[in-house]
Amino acid sequence: MKIIIPMKKDGKVSLEKMAEFAFICYFAFPLIRSAFASVLGSGKIPVMMASFITYIPAVLVCLINPNKYIKKDVVVLFIGVCSFFLITYAIHPEYGIYYMRDEYGVFDHVFSPYRGIYAYFFMRLLNEPKKIVKCLKISGWLMFVSFGYRILQFLRRGYWYGVQGNNVRAEMSYSVSFGYEVLLFALVFMYSALKYKRKRDIAATLICLGMILTCGSRGPILFVGAFIVLYTLVELKNAKHKAKIICATIVVFGLCSLYYNQILMVIAEIITKLGFSSRFLTKLLEGSISTDSGRFRIWTAAIQMIKDRPLGYGAMGARHVISSYIYVGYPHSIILEFLIDYGVFIGGVFLIILAVNSVKIIFGKENMKWNEAFLPIFCTSLSLLMSLTYWSVPTFWSCLGIGVSRAIEGKRLNRMNIGMESEE
Repeated sequence: MKIIIPMKKDGKVSLEKMAEFAFICYFAFPLIRSAFASVLGSGKIPVMMASFITYIPAVLVCLINPNKYIKKDVVVLFIGVCSFFLITYAIHPEYGIYYMRDEYGVFDHVFSPYRGIYAYFFMRLLNEPKKIVKCLKISGWLMFVSFGYRILQFLRRGYWYGVQGNNVRAEMSYSVSFGYEVLLFALVFMYSALKYKRKRDIAATLICLGMILTCGSRGPILFVGAFIVLYTLVELKNAKHKAKIICATIVVFGLCSLYYNQILMVIAEIITKLGFSSRFLTKLLEGSISTDSGRFRIWTAAIQMIKDRPLGYGAMGARHVISSYIYVGYPHSIILEFLIDYGVFIGGVFLIILAVNSVKIIFGKENMKWNEAFLPIFCTSLSLLMSLTYWSVPTFWSCLGIGVSRAIEGKRLNRMNIGMESEE
């Protein structure tokens, strides 16, 4: 692993390296925060120190070369989001109790320096797919330290900390959030492992999958499967020897189906001997993989909200209702959350635009180089279909940033092509 140092060979500061350094720090923020916490103790100071390390290089880059690094769409996005919350609060002051609470409030779940909206800024800061993938991998290797430390803590305690009811800490055999944290890096490494067959990428992929399988919930495994399916379809679409790929895929899935139970039991036994338990495997063996874990009640309440007010409730508009079902207060579905926040018409248009453009990026012929960065991030953000909230998830905002970068590059290439044709 090569650590990026923001210097040129002649000793001068490299703005590109500084931007990459800031990007890496953002996606490895939990590790940096934990490092300071181990010295300074828990609280806001470790977050502040980690924020300084992450954002000072990014701000300096923007100040030194604003024409290159300050993007108008980034400014518009941040102003738009802030305005959305201010207008909502002006119309619905009763939301204040949910906006201002310490956990899952606006300043914790939306505008904290490690939350999702800033991922858009960092994607646009780098603005190149190869740099994005390279830096995500470095962040992934660094985050292995954080992941490993948390697993060691679990092994010492014998349980993970979770949240039940009204923010009551519970002892659990798995972590709801851990698997989703690992998922992004798992898919980034997996794409490279499948595409380029590099040993270090294969090793990193196996490590990530092992952590998800033993310590995470069942959700991340489903999105690993979604990634494999989409990756196969993309490769099949662009492959010269389609028949060979189809036959190999059929053989692999056929063998897995034939020895399904035996494979699961062997893996479960190995994991148990290592001192772990896999919720995903347990649910599969029990035949209860499709149980909703209380989501049906939340989704029913969210659907009723949409029926009651189809024009929408504003920013984080589900909190005042859904909090009575689950403390975090979000519907655990990006579709329902968009329809609640923005209304049926505007929210529906947003969802259609997101879906159509995602398909274009994944399967489109133009600018296929972006797929290596976009596909792993997109498949990670699919977790929003059944968990989490788009306000705090970096991969959702990363998808938006990549989509804008690709669209701008596509327009520039089209203008260049038109110019060349006119000269001819």
